[in-house]
This record gives sequence, structure tokens and C-alpha cells, in this order.
Amino acid sequence: MKKLSFLLTILVLLLSAGLLVAAAPNTLQITSLSGAVETSTDGTVWVPAKLNMELTTSEKLRTRDGKAELKLQDGTTLTVRENSYLDLTAIKCENGLQGSTLKLFYGKIRSKVTKLKDSGKFEVHTPKVIAAVKGTEFILDTTALSSELTVLEGIVALSDILRERAIFVKENERSIFRDGVIENPRNMTPEEQNGARRGFEIGMLENRGLGAPPSGRDAPAREFTKEEVKEMADLKRDLADVKDRSDLENKIDLLDNIADVQLGTSAMDKRGFRIRTENYILRPSETKIMLLNITKREDGPDKGVTSLEVTDTFNKQLPENFMDVKTAVDGRYKGKWKDPNFNPLADYFYIQETSVLRNPHGDNIMDDIIFRPPLWDTVVLRWDQPFIEKFTINTSTTNSLKWSLFHDFGATAGRFEDKYIDALGVITTTTYDANGKPSIILPYTVTNSLTADNGFLRRETFADNTNAKPSYLDKYMYVIDDKGNIQDLLGLYATYGFTGFQTKINEFNWELIWSAPEFGGRMIDLVVIPQIFNEMTF
Repeated sequence: MKKLSFLLTILVLLLSAGLLVAAAPNTLQITSLSGAVETSTDGTVWVPAKLNMELTTSEKLRTRDGKAELKLQDGTTLTVRENSYLDLTAIKCENGLQGSTLKLFYGKIRSKVTKLKDSGKFEVHTPKVIAAVKGTEFILDTTALSSELTVLEGIVALSDILRERAIFVKENERSIFRDGVIENPRNMTPEEQNGARRGFEIGMLENRGLGAPPSGRDAPAREFTKEEVKEMADLKRDLADVKDRSDLENKIDLLDNIADVQLGTSAMDKRGFRIRTENYILRPSETKIMLLNITKREDGPDKGVTSLEVTDTFNKQLPENFMDVKTAVDGRYKGKWKDPNFNPLADYFYIQETSVLRNPHGDNIMDDIIFRPPLWDTVVLRWDQPFIEKFTINTSTTNSLKWSLFHDFGATAGRFEDKYIDALGVITTTTYDANGKPSIILPYTVTNSLTADNGFLRRETFADNTNAKPSYLDKYMYVIDDKGNIQDLLGLYATYGFTGFQTKINEFNWELIWSAPEFGGRMIDLVVIPQIFNEMTF
């Protein structure tokens, strides 16, 4: 009885001192603090955080050299490490029903999520991925380049921000998103497990996460329990529901909004407008790979999203290491496809490749290639694929088709040839000699020049007329730094020579501008890194 009286006395003292207060519904209460921690309602005015402060939906928390522990009404806790920025997008926790969404712009947090009811959800978004759980303890660490997930208990569904791929990361496993790809989970060593736990020493509770079952990952080939199987199915449904609610434009806006506070992701174009550029490798379906480049402008005549999409469709379902397949297919002509005993029909090959440029005004340029299965070329002695290629400008307008290319067996038995058809229906044929060297006759004329402002200009003039003027496509290329300063191409060439010139310009950004009469004075203006541009087919 004396012991109970003593505990009650301590409880009264804690309550009177304001050190132990239950979290109110739909709030995150700050239960522990150290160092410099700030909060904000609008992201611009920041005030020092206080112990027992209750934060609600849309409020922000930022740590500098400090740490903070926060708690929801159902007992879910979050520990925020130094140099982190957390946006409370939606705090919904009342009467045991959880439906919260947080955005971790940068930094590191540890979450211990109380087991949720069937209809509940708890998600943490970063600029790159979404972590969704039903009752789990995990650590999420994100920077401008990558996001790393460490699971200490339970199961976490990890999806890239465009919801193109989702995986399940289990207890004592770690996964990382970088270079546009979520890596497969790997088991952590005991040292890594201990290190992950020791990294969050501020005020963590000692009890296990409520309802999060031990995974027993130390034992090989453990079967999932019925509860875990149901949990994974629920998480998969939640992520699919998020995907159904968002089209590509909304996803792009979300990417931009999340990235606004990231460091090092914004730059200027050559006209002085602030831009943000992002590159992604996506998997829209089981047979497709998409390379996506996004340039977002905040002001100017091209305000909004300009994009480059290159979508490769393969003959069958891709494995998880799908980029290895693309690399192998792109390199076949130098390897296996010269072997007559090699059968590409048993392997992977393209059935379509579509490259599209779009600006915020609805203008577009498209290069679409439809492939047939590979055939053996008896003259040049290699496998080849017949295809039809169509090049269009502003597909919704009249006379959008500028030229077509038919690559197939020609009049000479066993030999491939190319037939171009220009916008007026005139056919020109490109043939190959016995060594496979082509005789190229293009369905348009090409002129190249240097502009007065240190740009490179390639003009392609087509056979048709547009608005009573010659139809053409101008392609400008400028080499710029992050502040939009145009580099001197001739000066770089004079300094570094032919070999060093290409290496040097790859160290900068490229601003690529397309202009055509169909655009009515508008442009498609894209800022890219050279590596993504090299994947484009036009």
C-alpha cells in the first residue's frame, strides 16, 4: 500500500509540473526535447518548440542541432533526429482510429506505430518514397538523393513516390531508394541492428510496438503468419488506393511540392527563371520501362511542367532487375545478336519505343517505333528487327506527321533496307552494302550552325508547309551552369580539344529547346543532365 501511495504521489507531481500529459485527439504532442527544435504553422515563421506542445494537421517541425520525441493519442511515437524537417500533412488519431500522413522532407525519424485497426493507416512520405504501415517500428532516413528504410519490428510497405513499384521490408531488413530505383531488401547484420537502435537514444519507450509481431528473421525460411499476410494485403490495397487517386500531373505536382525545401535540387535556366529538374526510372507495367525527365518552372512564359518521356515496351514480363534487361538489349548488336545460333525470340527484345516531349501549353513532339520480332540478316550476318517509325509534331493538329520510316526486308532477298516517306508521300530508299554500311537519304534537309549567344542549332526542314510557311523543327542546345550562365562552346573546344570537349560539357546542365511553326511562337524548353538525354531517340 505504501508503494502504491508513493507512485500516486509521483504521478501527481508529474502532472502538476506539466511533465506527463495525455495527447489530445488528432494531435502530436511533444513529449521530449533537447537542443534547438522549432515549429511553424506556415513554413516561414518559426518559433522554439516547447515541452507538451500539441501539433496538429499542416503544422511543421524542424530540428537543427536538437532532437524531439512526439506522441499520438493511441501511443504511437516518433523520434526526430537532428537536421530534420517534418510536415504534419494529416494528423488523425481519435478513439483508437489512426489515419495520419507525415512528410519527411529531409532528415531521419524513428516511428513506433501502435497496431492499427483494419481501416486505419499510417504513412510517411519523403521526396522519393512512401512508407506505409499497420503496426510497426521503423527508421526512415532521407536526403536529396536517396531514402533509406530500416525495419526494426513488423512489416513496412515501401513504394516510390509515383507508385510504380512497391516492396515489403520486414523485421531486421533494410532497403534504399536511389537512382530512381527501390533496391530489394537485405538482412542487416547484428551490428547494424544494434547501431540502428542506438542511434535514437532520446526518450524511447522500452516496450515492443503494440501488436507488431516478432518476425523471427534469424530463423531461415520462416512462414508468414495469417495476420502478416493480411497486413501485407491491406498495405498493398492502401498503396493502390493512393495510386488510383492521382494521375501523372498530380504526381508531378506532389513531387515538386515535396521537393520545395530540399537543398541542391533547384537551378536557373538561361533566361533567369528558377527551375527544378528531376529524373526517374519507372516501371509503368510489367513489360515497360519509362525514363522520365521533369523540368518545372515557377515563373515565365513556360511556367509549369515540361517533360521528356521515353517508354520501352518489351516482348514479355520484366524481372525485378529490369534495367539489366534494357542494358543487355541495347548492347546486343555488339554481342549476341551477331551469333546465328542465338535465338532472341527466347529472350527479351523491344516491341515498341515511344519518346515524347511536352510543354505546359500542350505542344508535343513524338517519335514512335513499332517493332516486329527479330529476323536473321543473311548479308550483314546479324539479327535485326523490322520496324515502323513515325515522327510527329503536335499530334492533335492537321498534318502532324512529318515523316515515316519502314525498316524491313527489301527487294534484294535477305537484305534489310530503309524506306522513308516524307510529309508529301515521297519515298526515298536507304540501302546497305555488303558490309552493312548504309546509304542514307533523309526525308528532310539538315543545317547546323552556332548561334550568336553560344548555342548549337540544328534545323530540320520538312517537305510540307505549315501556315503557308516552310515546315521545320529547330533544336537548340545550350550548356549552362546551375545559375543559368551559358558556357562558351568554342572556348571549351579550344581549351580541351575534341576528346576532352565531350567530357567537359557533361559536367554542366544542358538546356534543350525545340521550336516549330506549329507551336505559334511557344517552345519546348527542357533542362536535363546529359545522361538522360542520351537515352532519347530523337
